[in-house]
Amino acid sequence: MNESISKMTSQLSVNDIQIAIAVHKNDVWFCRICVTSIRHFYPEIEIVLLKDELNGQFSTEEIEKFWNVKLFDLGKKEFGWAASKVFYTLLAPEGKHCLILDSDIIFVSHFLEKLLPAIQENDIVLNAEYYENPYAEWVSKTYFDVKAVQEFDRKYEYPGYFFNAVQLFIKGNSLKIQDYEGLFNPNLFPYWTNLKLFPLVDQSVYNYIFPKLEQERKIKIGKEQFMLWSQDEQCMKITIDDLNGTNSYPYMIHWAGDIRTAYLSKMKHRELLNYFEHKFYKTIPFGWAKRYLRRVNPILKFYELKLRQSIRSIIRK
Repeated sequence: MNESISKMTSQLSVNDIQIAIAVHKNDVWFCRICVTSIRHFYPEIEIVLLKDELNGQFSTEEIEKFWNVKLFDLGKKEFGWAASKVFYTLLAPEGKHCLILDSDIIFVSHFLEKLLPAIQENDIVLNAEYYENPYAEWVSKTYFDVKAVQEFDRKYEYPGYFFNAVQLFIKGNSLKIQDYEGLFNPNLFPYWTNLKLFPLVDQSVYNYIFPKLEQERKIKIGKEQFMLWSQDEQCMKITIDDLNGTNSYPYMIHWAGDIRTAYLSKMKHRELLNYFEHKFYKTIPFGWAKRYLRRVNPILKFYELKLRQSIRSIIRK
């Protein structure tokens, strides 16, 4: 009986997870949508922001005050490309189960529950995508040049999969500063120190070091399927009714490599994005007015870009 009680008390729950969202000035509009989508399904889960002001100062006060979100103290204010997330891996509370996200993501169901066993049993849980040929040309543009890395490190072995680094479950203190040696220096800006071999920063570095650390039995990695690309055909089936009904798609959606603009009408799945954005502004004072005013600049920028592209096209002819 005591063993049974002990097992029950040690069982991980969704609200034991801390969700950390990287945000900067140019994607705070997406962060509002991301946070709202998470709160839609998980009203009590802990959410913190990894705020990067390298591109300029910006306010997250509305997100914090009205959506029960806190800033995570990273000890610095300016980071650059994905560096805030690396600092977080080194500063997250020891043993804490964390989900690190970029802002260009939304939740579309209660999917965390199905991942709890994997999260509890492993140091890292990632969305693995399996490929037979790691030497394909697209791999070097998306992750790194595998052949070059194998020449650099004879011990590196391709594990049979790659993963996008924008959504990762990581247990606090499972990664140490020495794991980043020669790749990332938190005391020297810019922090990434080997961009020639690992050009896609955290995505390149993590696809390199995680399999090595697992091979050395320093960490355990869970490989799951919990993310859909915004271009995926399955995403096209998800409707607003699904967000509030019984039909469940156990995933988050990620807009990497797709159109990302605060002019939501030009994005894929604009109905879902508009639904969460509307919910965000409905919660804050004078939200309708703020939403209207914040729409103007993205629309102008979108058509300005289109005009420039058209002019360039005409000139080339």
